[in-house]
Amino acid sequence: SNWDSSSLLRLMDAGMNICRLDFCREEAESHIEVVHRIRQAVEKRPKKQVGILLDIREYEIRTGFFVAGDSVSLQAGNYFRLVTDWTFQGDEACVAVSRADFPSLVHAGSIILAADGDLMLEVLDSEPSCVLTQVVNDCELRSLQGCRIPGRRNEAIARIDRDW
Repeated sequence: SNWDSSSLLRLMDAGMNICRLDFCREEAESHIEVVHRIRQAVEKRPKKQVGILLDIREYEIRTGFFVAGDSVSLQAGNYFRLVTDWTFQGDEACVAVSRADFPSLVHAGSIILAADGDLMLEVLDSEPSCVLTQVVNDCELRSLQGCRIPGRRNEAIARIDRDW
């Protein structure tokens, strides 16, 4: 690993001056030990200055789970609902999304990119707890895939239990 003491010292000797910790890939708790190792390595090279960059992700919107298996096949032209009740078990007609205020982020005509960008949904209507869309292209949708609203910046950066 690049995070063991000898590797950190070699990297510092080769000119490394910042360590990037990717919070998208690991939980915060696992980084605590790494921060301690970086600090110990810096103590062994007192003339070196090494910063620690915490790369945190923005709040991600995820699809929920399905009743029958890990995925569903969606067909172009079909209607598909996105609901904010995270306990809902989805199917070919509907799936939960991880953001409770999701319906307020879209309006009729908005485009939603789901399945990590492979699925395009056009918003037909939005209600307080669900969004009605029409599937634009055939696609396999799996549980816990990312959803984005092109052109809309994610305002929320707080992590919640449902954000994997």
